[in-house]
Amino acid sequence: MEETIINEPDITTDIELESNTSVEHINKRIDFTIKTMRRLETMLPLYSHEAGKCSQSELLSYVVDKAVNKLFESDFKKKLEEL
Repeated sequence: MEETIINEPDITTDIELESNTSVEHINKRIDFTIKTMRRLETMLPLYSHEAGKCSQSELLSYVVDKAVNKLFESDFKKKLEEL
């Protein structure tokens, strides 16, 4: 699977500007179940204020990124400690 890395100033979002960081974006196709997609769509309005002005796709990426980071910090690290 080919990865596309986007590193252009035109794609900088408010998320990057507010956190004063540069984010390296990798485009990947992710398939969600209908249930998961509905849950994500329900969550989007609550996180739109954190993300600032961005596209629907960028907001979805932000929420998925936040969820994966949270899962990594809690459940994944806990499972590693149990090994």
